[in-house]
Amino acid sequence: MGDKLYNGRTLDVSLALLQQFQGVEADAVLAHEMAHFSGNDTLYSKKTAPLLMRYNNYLQGLYKSSISLPIFYFMLCFRGLFELSIGKLSRDREFRADRIAAELERQQWDIFEARFRDFHERTLPYRFLPENEHERAIVEKAFPEVRFNGSEGLLVIDYEKIVFDQWSQPLFFRDVASFTLYDDDRLQITYDREDIGSEWIQLKSFGADQPAVVEATANYRARFAAAAEHQKHREQTKVSEQTKVSGVFVLESEDKRAHG
Repeated sequence: MGDKLYNGRTLDVSLALLQQFQGVEADAVLAHEMAHFSGNDTLYSKKTAPLLMRYNNYLQGLYKSSISLPIFYFMLCFRGLFELSIGKLSRDREFRADRIAAELERQQWDIFEARFRDFHERTLPYRFLPENEHERAIVEKAFPEVRFNGSEGLLVIDYEKIVFDQWSQPLFFRDVASFTLYDDDRLQITYDREDIGSEWIQLKSFGADQPAVVEATANYRARFAAAAEHQKHREQTKVSEQTKVSGVFVLESEDKRAHG
């Protein structure tokens, strides 16, 4: 159940019944029934049921004899009091099982919410092309500025661009067309600004930081590409919804004119 595996006694559950439930509802039912195991409720019922059957047989024998009839009524009254006690105990056991099931569901929901928040926070940087300080802070938290000192100068990479001492100007990821890594450890970055061109990074100049340079360059560019694609999809969806609304408005207007 959930992420936990329970071993031990067998719980028989109707598959047809479970198929009528949503996932959370089925978890609640199973948790309730498992709670009966933890409280030894089934063991209690298993021990008392044979005793009650024997008691009923004694009552039947007392009822058949006129001599023992007064004792029968007394014992029947005692049986009724015992049923009241059993009923209260049964309700207490059911309430206990409900509380345990509710607590388990709450714990599972808390875990789900924590996982969802974590997933949401990890994916947010891949959705924004920052338009305000709040969005910028989210992206920079996951993709902070990184600096690499090499023999050919300082290389700085942040969430939107690459700056290198060997270049005359920064190279923004929005202008990058492709990366090409050559066998001689040169990284070619092809861009498309006013015209198509390329910049080069001699990776060997960064010594032991060479793998980190390649990884940062690829990861930061991939983040930008994912965010750009997400924003493009949002714009397309917005335009599509506006088109649908406009279409409905036109149809309604034409319908009113036709019936005017």
